[in-house]
Amino acid sequence: MFKILKNNNVLAITILFLFVLGNTLFFLLVRKDDQNLEKAIVIDATEISEDGGLFFQNLRVLNESDEKVEVRANLKSEDSERIKSGDKIILTKLLKEDGSKSYQYESILRTDPLLWVFLLFILAIFITIGLEGIKYLFPFLFLLPFFLSSLFPYLLSSVDLYALTFILLLVITFLTTLIRLSDLNLSISITLSVMFTLGFVFFLNLVLQKVARIEDVYYSNFSGLLSEISFSQFRELLNVSVLFISFGALINTSMEVCSSVKMRLEKVKTMDLMKVIRKGVEHAQKTAGREINNLFFVLLGFSLMSIFAFSKNNNVFNLWNSAFVVQLILYFLSASFAVILIAPVSSLVTGILVYNNKSNGTRKRLYV
Repeated sequence: MFKILKNNNVLAITILFLFVLGNTLFFLLVRKDDQNLEKAIVIDATEISEDGGLFFQNLRVLNESDEKVEVRANLKSEDSERIKSGDKIILTKLLKEDGSKSYQYESILRTDPLLWVFLLFILAIFITIGLEGIKYLFPFLFLLPFFLSSLFPYLLSSVDLYALTFILLLVITFLTTLIRLSDLNLSISITLSVMFTLGFVFFLNLVLQKVARIEDVYYSNFSGLLSEISFSQFRELLNVSVLFISFGALINTSMEVCSSVKMRLEKVKTMDLMKVIRKGVEHAQKTAGREINNLFFVLLGFSLMSIFAFSKNNNVFNLWNSAFVVQLILYFLSASFAVILIAPVSSLVTGILVYNNKSNGTRKRLYV
């Protein structure tokens, strides 16, 4: 069994299978069912009507208990997608004081088509990248079952956000690097480097948020979604978000730098630590530039709506006072600082560990 698991592809598939199994058990056995939500299929739907500026449709639906009920679907506007016969929807079940039930329209059912899209996406991944590519997509495939089973949202609301984030990223980093590189020492070096860098980014982000005062996002964009989040939770989520954004750009850069530094150090008898750090930074220059470029266009994509809104209101020069835009810029700056910092940190950590291993090996040979 241990010989089989030494194969990187087998190890990756085994770990992913165990996590899929665990998340499936959570979904079926542990997670409490949403007692107030039911699926239903639309049997008949009226045309869109207006009542005092409010738009709605009257629906006759068949719920999960094979009961035919009538509900009113309130729409956001006349341009909202029309509900048609055969559409699947979500109902909110309400219990009255006399024990009878009533139903309210909640939303169109999006889960089923989304799951089919995900299945096709995963199938396309395995067809195009093969088993070898699983090692490079391991962080994504590792977290995907947590989202599909709703375990990740459950953990976010039940566990300390900071502890959950650092533990989760630590485990993902260690397993990913161990599977891709098959080197325990390198995996430890990369994991330490990533964790140190994320710790720095965390405190840097706290300072930047304090200076830019972007907490106004909570009040200026208060919506039905944010109404479920307290202000203290909102601040924690801002800090945690930048860690996930930074992590995606860090792990590959750290692997390249650590592997290169270890290879160089094993070929020389003496080690000049500053020279090692310089070589590590030089090696990471192209990777760092590529990652920062990717981060910028992610920022641009998320900012387009705000930029367009400011341009329509003739307040283009006030764009940089928008708390939301500044928040995205801080995400970009924090993640970019992380990419810049990961090279010297990885070089230093790997250099120290390799040096200690070489020194210990020399002492053992002398002792023998």
